[in-house]
Amino acid sequence: MTDWKKDLEREVNQIVRILDNGRSCISCTGNIEQAGHYHSVGSNDSLRFNFHNIHGQCIYCNMHKGSNIIGYDEGLIERYGREYWEHVKFNLVRSYPLVKFTVADLQFAITEARKIKKELKQADQIYPTKMLVALRRRYNERLRLYT
Repeated sequence: MTDWKKDLEREVNQIVRILDNGRSCISCTGNIEQAGHYHSVGSNDSLRFNFHNIHGQCIYCNMHKGSNIIGYDEGLIERYGREYWEHVKFNLVRSYPLVKFTVADLQFAITEARKIKKELKQADQIYPTKMLVALRRRYNERLRLYT
């Protein structure tokens, strides 16, 4: 049986790594090797695919330090500013406390995520920091999971 959530998460995580290419881990100065969730999937499955909730991380912070949340907080503030950090830390959870994804929702989002990934690979660029928030918002809209 297909696990649509895992398939979509794999695509979204690849998009995040492409978006954050050229930067260090959001939680430390390490190299980006994975995509780490600010709000863990276990604590809030509704935010599993939300691009604002996922940023490039090193393996050590993501897997061995439980996302290194203190470093994650500092990284979000340093990179994007306090207002964005507050949005990620507080508003995402309030805005999406419980989102139910249908198979049709997930299938659509997988198809769209693959298109986004292809576009990003073809563009092959390092995006300005200010543009990353807008791209995350745009890609959330394209997946149609967070409307």
